[in-house]
Amino acid sequence: MPDPIDILVTDGLNQYVGIAQEFGYDLIHARHIHKRPFGRVIISTIRHTSTKIIMTHAATYTTILDSTNMFYARVTTIEKNKPKTDSHAAVDNKTTEKPLKKTEKQKAKRGRPKGPKNRPKEVRESEKKEKLKRKGKRGIPKKSETPLGMEEGVKKAMNSKKRDTRGLKNYFETSAYMVYQFNKEEGKVIPLWNADPVVVQSLEVCAKYFGGSTITTNYIEQQFSTLKKLIDFRGKRTVTTWKAILLAYFTVREYLSF
Repeated sequence: MPDPIDILVTDGLNQYVGIAQEFGYDLIHARHIHKRPFGRVIISTIRHTSTKIIMTHAATYTTILDSTNMFYARVTTIEKNKPKTDSHAAVDNKTTEKPLKKTEKQKAKRGRPKGPKNRPKEVRESEKKEKLKRKGKRGIPKKSETPLGMEEGVKKAMNSKKRDTRGLKNYFETSAYMVYQFNKEEGKVIPLWNADPVVVQSLEVCAKYFGGSTITTNYIEQQFSTLKKLIDFRGKRTVTTWKAILLAYFTVREYLSF
């Protein structure tokens, strides 16, 4: 990308979320979800600070800008810490870590370290008893041969561990409802009833491109299909050459009467 962009429109592939953040500057990312139920879009406002990435996601429908109307969006804001660079890490190590004296160095302990990977005591004792019972036997042990305390110990161990709740967030089900009003003639969006004003700016930028129609990737996908037929993509070309080719194509497309 030789020049900064104000809006990135993609489908719902999760990898695009990371790509939008890697641009390194404030950006609007519109994700057209190509899954049932159709007609959904997530408009994300991505803001960068020196240490954090602040993302405001508005999950709504692709037809919100097709006419003057009121609509709702489910809005949520997430903050993400930026990874520290090598220079920052070197400074932190100098300030926080101090070299240990020879007398302060601890000898390395032998054996398996204690931690959550160790099985409960009752489970280990049950396994030892089971091995003694099955001494000389072959094959898989029957269910009746499993010690009674073993299953209970495994259940306790599983319940004691904290379940991992990380994963993709469903912004269409878990975010807060907020109402907005769109004026098609002016291209303006008004937040109603204490709706998040950060979303307003993103929606107004989207209105420049999608006002009077739906927010979708279909338009550019049609152009890609045409470009593949008209332009030979083989071989190496400079950025200047590609810009000239694309400018010529879209100029002819825009002014077909010439």
